[in-house]
Amino acid sequence: MHEARMQFFQSFGYTEMNLAGIGLILRDLSVVLKKEMFYGDVLQFEIAVHDWTSTGFTIDYRVSRTDAGEKVITALAHTTMVCFDYELRKPVRIPEAVLQHRFLRN
Repeated sequence: MHEARMQFFQSFGYTEMNLAGIGLILRDLSVVLKKEMFYGDVLQFEIAVHDWTSTGFTIDYRVSRTDAGEKVITALAHTTMVCFDYELRKPVRIPEAVLQHRFLRN
């Protein structure tokens, strides 16, 4: 989930340590395993961002692989991310630049 999230943010020019000048911290992670996965499997991740608050948001993940030409869902997960000022050691508001960014649009 971490690698998929890192690549997702990078595709918009952000990182977890620099989301328009603010860091992110993982508040929680939940994973439901649906099918077996093995080291070396090629997995696809679909990501949806929702449940925006003043300081964070939820990311849902759908993990799948292709077996015999058919898409098989292997896991469902979600993480709650909080904007965090690592110098002040406290949650902060989502930067305005992020609120204007296209990955927020449904």
